[in-house]
Amino acid sequence: MLVTGNDIGEDPAYVPPPTFAGRVVKPNKYPVCEQVWMEYLDCTLVKESSFGKFVGRCNDAKVALDKCNNEQREVMRKKNLAESKERKRVIEEKMAKMEAR
Repeated sequence: MLVTGNDIGEDPAYVPPPTFAGRVVKPNKYPVCEQVWMEYLDCTLVKESSFGKFVGRCNDAKVALDKCNNEQREVMRKKNLAESKERKRVIEEKMAKMEAR
């Protein structure tokens, strides 16, 4: 097989991200906020794509999206903190058993 400069680094399984109106649309980090994310994208990419988004017509959707993302970030932070405390407790128990020998 002859490898040319164009073939180097190409991944045959690569799937390009979805686009809408020529822009890459990434999914929201938190699936719970997907509906709010879609409303925000609809406002910024479809309804107010030219000028309205710059003068604040999509601010309500952005505020709702930020609120949802912040709530989900706090939920994840609390979950990760609880898991971290549990891991720390298990490690401390194991260390105590090792020191008791």
